[in-house]
Amino acid sequence: VITIGGGKDVTTTGDYVYKVDKGVLYEYSTDSGYTLLRFPSKINITDYSVISGTVTIEKNAFGKYVGGNINSLQDGEELNNILTSIFVPKTVTNMSTSTFDPCIALTTRTYEEGSIFVDSEDNFAVYNSDKTILLRVSQTSNKVKTFVIPDTVVAINENAINNPYIEKIVLGANVKTILPGRSEE
Repeated sequence: VITIGGGKDVTTTGDYVYKVDKGVLYEYSTDSGYTLLRFPSKINITDYSVISGTVTIEKNAFGKYVGGNINSLQDGEELNNILTSIFVPKTVTNMSTSTFDPCIALTTRTYEEGSIFVDSEDNFAVYNSDKTILLRVSQTSNKVKTFVIPDTVVAINENAINNPYIEKIVLGANVKTILPGRSEE
């Protein structure tokens, strides 16, 4: 273990460097940049900024919580009910749209300008950068009963809308396509 400025621990193994930022574990490779590997559920952070240069956020970095099913948590895993706000830099290009589902207190996801991801104004849905593809709707939020898909959307990822609290869906005028097998992009 090597301690660098600011008391951050860095461990090297072969071609990889492991870094801890405020208790959050990252892996660094010269080939692929930073990968956020693990954000512990019990970490006492309400607002967090993913470190600059991060390219990938692992699918289960915030815990494994699929489809609103609490039984799908990993052994010993708990839902994160502390994190309320996260900032994702534009360098992140590889992230599952279900990454933040275990963060049940999360009310604000902010993507840096120029990101390939864009949130809806209410942080309920995630779109591609020009809002033509609906990537994912929050599975755990109960704040939207009627979901209106904007007219800018021309395609919806298959299984993008899997929220048991939605009672009505209004399709935008330009929705033409359901994209198969893309719910985890």
